[in-house]
Amino acid sequence: MKMLVVVAHPDDETFGCGSVLAHAAARGVETVVACATRGELGEIAPGSGAQPADLGDVREAELRAAAQELGVARVVMLGWRACPLRCRPVLRRSSTRCRCGPGSACWRSAVPRVRRRGWWPSGSGTGTPW
Repeated sequence: MKMLVVVAHPDDETFGCGSVLAHAAARGVETVVACATRGELGEIAPGSGAQPADLGDVREAELRAAAQELGVARVVMLGWRACPLRCRPVLRRSSTRCRCGPGSACWRSAVPRVRRRGWWPSGSGTGTPW
């Protein structure tokens, strides 16, 4: 059995469903976390020494360390950009689009793209979930 958890940014896997991931992994479920962004626009913890330029690296390393503690078998970074405008998605023709402007690739548009690339079941019963 496999479990795929898709999150927007590092730490969502822990705060959102860390206990579920740990419980599943402890029972032999192959757990995978797919993270849309690297958290590069997140807040820097006081005293951490992190700088804005390396925040994505720091947050990704924290995600991978947390995933190891939770027993997650694999972490996949989807590489989407964090949204600087904290926009709200709008629905258009069954897909989520960001209001960030033309050519935006913010994480809010990642879910339909992840589904199309076969990272999780489309509901049609075809393709490999991951």
